[in-house]
Amino acid sequence: MMILLRLLHVVIGIFWVGSMMFTTFFLFPSLAGDPAVMGQVMQGLMRRRLMQVLPAAALVTILSGLWMVWIISGGNVGAYVHTPAGHWFTTGGGLAIVGFVLGLAFARPAAMKAARIGAQMASVTDASEKSRLQLEMKGLQQRNALITLVVATLLILAAAVMATARYL
Repeated sequence: MMILLRLLHVVIGIFWVGSMMFTTFFLFPSLAGDPAVMGQVMQGLMRRRLMQVLPAAALVTILSGLWMVWIISGGNVGAYVHTPAGHWFTTGGGLAIVGFVLGLAFARPAAMKAARIGAQMASVTDASEKSRLQLEMKGLQQRNALITLVVATLLILAAAVMATARYL
């Protein structure tokens, strides 16, 4: 069981953290200059179900990690947390959980709203309405850039802490 849990945790965790790093440091900054293109890309990502796949990957990563902690601790998580490895594994898990909650509560709704605005922008012909939508999209982009930076940073820290936990 531990081999399966560890495999799920590590491989799907790599996908989750890597996706957040790519999105935060490459995709969003590359698209930031053109709200219409950002909207089209967000629509494409939604069609590919990214807004469902990433949270599902995060949940599998988190739940498999929690299950491993339960098994390793023999059900006594309180005692496990007081061991050096247990302290750092649970700290890393806590960072990932906070990142997940922030992403789900703030980044995901902003991205979905950006996709809806992008769809609207494609069909709007009135210049003032298009300008209003572009301004709203720019605000969403700025907010989402900050949120995804925080989430990506938390996930990078979580991965780094867990990768080194048994040696600390």
